[in-house]
Amino acid sequence: MNSDNDKDVNPAPPPDGGASALAEQQTTKRPAVDDVRAVVLAVYRDPARFKPLTQASSPVPPGFIDLLAQLLGGQGAFSKAAGKNGGAASSRAELTQAAWSYLEKVMLADPENYYRILGLAMDASAQEVQKSYSTLRRFISHCGQRAGTGRATDLISRAYVALNDPARRREYDRELVRGKPEKP
Repeated sequence: MNSDNDKDVNPAPPPDGGASALAEQQTTKRPAVDDVRAVVLAVYRDPARFKPLTQASSPVPPGFIDLLAQLLGGQGAFSKAAGKNGGAASSRAELTQAAWSYLEKVMLADPENYYRILGLAMDASAQEVQKSYSTLRRFISHCGQRAGTGRATDLISRAYVALNDPARRREYDRELVRGKPEKP
């Protein structure tokens, strides 16, 4: 009889850290939080190996906001999820540090790409924009005064202002298609 414990739920990520596989899933379904957790931890533990993820042209794997929501969801939610993850994270503190590092190095890599900053696809709904913004702001608040929180807060707020307002978002999208968008 096979159980969840018999499955390899945390295989080693591929050379690109699983980014291509997760980005491919973005068009079909949301990846499991465990998959995102594995990528976030791998980027944190061996950043040189995942340099392509930090390039502005590289797609951001989806699911990071869901991971943050789970991390912020209290010890019970985290403990239950960590147990299913096969112990990939040695602690909640390590995962928090890894998530902060991922936010800084991957999601904020291109300060002009507001979808990347909020971890969203271009077709994200207004509710997804709001959820992403709220989760990111809560995470930054949870992290306290770290180097870079001011920059992160500024970029996330700027992205939210541009994508939350339908008229600004249409203009931003037009500029994004043409090339580099103007700051709102």
